[in-house]
Amino acid sequence: MTDDSNGFTVVDKRKTVIEASGDESPSDEQDAVSEPAVESVEAAETNPEAEPSNQAPDVYMLVNYALQMFITTAWQRLGLWADPASGEVKEDLEQARIAIDVVGDLVGRLDSAPESSLSERDRRELKRILNDLRMNYVSRRAEA
Repeated sequence: MTDDSNGFTVVDKRKTVIEASGDESPSDEQDAVSEPAVESVEAAETNPEAEPSNQAPDVYMLVNYALQMFITTAWQRLGLWADPASGEVKEDLEQARIAIDVVGDLVGRLDSAPESSLSERDRRELKRILNDLRMNYVSRRAEA
């Protein structure tokens, strides 16, 4: 895949530079292979807010992720949302009840968390969603 008109250079992991003309020459330590790594380290040092990609997520992010999963599952098990994998709407009130209970437990945990972890607006929104789930569960249970 050589394009002579653009005059590009390909650097492979064996530290060999292939010019567009097809000539190969060994690269030295200061070539393009090592420069991006140095630039990314320097960027991370100059930007203290940038999170390293290998750092574990914050526990509140994990709780929020789990909450979103259980909220979605509860709506699906109530028969109010279709399963995205199959496109079918299936009602299973026992699983919905368990998912709603887990959402309630997680919301309670977040409610007692420090203010810095979750804004008051987000706390109110989670409580509203939990209330909606509970009301829909009671309504569905009465229909059954």
